[in-house]
Amino acid sequence: MRSLTPRLLSVPMVAVVILIAAVAAAGGVALGQFSSAFADTHVQVANVANDAHAVGAKTYLLTCGRQPVNRPKLYSLTCGDENVGVENLSWTGWGTAQAHATGRLVYNTCTPYCAAGNYVSAPVTVTAHGLVRKAGTAVYEKVTVSFTKKVRGDLAPMAGTWDVSASSR
Repeated sequence: MRSLTPRLLSVPMVAVVILIAAVAAAGGVALGQFSSAFADTHVQVANVANDAHAVGAKTYLLTCGRQPVNRPKLYSLTCGDENVGVENLSWTGWGTAQAHATGRLVYNTCTPYCAAGNYVSAPVTVTAHGLVRKAGTAVYEKVTVSFTKKVRGDLAPMAGTWDVSASSR
């Protein structure tokens, strides 16, 4: 009697090969290339505002999961708990050395504890900067948040520059 084991193993292997081919055809390879392109994120780019490869659609911020996002409307500044973020972002100058946005900072007061905390918000300007380019794509490594009006004391420390590079995400 012939064993079924070789036949049973070949069916899953064929499925895996088909799945890999489908992902590659759908652009999954490009995402993998993006991730590996930014493994070395410490290459500084001079005069990127004049670099056609860095403008617009090929310029990103990295999410907490290290996924590239282009002109995000909502962006988390703290990855561990996501208790600080910016929302309703409207960008100008995306792809240049410094992109600017207006929006709102949203902050969980964590009082009495984070799960039961209240969210407060305030209007802000956001500047994405520290642009690094490699392999035809570019990523901003810093985000600076500035309040557009005086804010309550517990929000004040949220202003400043946040490291959003791949090594911090």
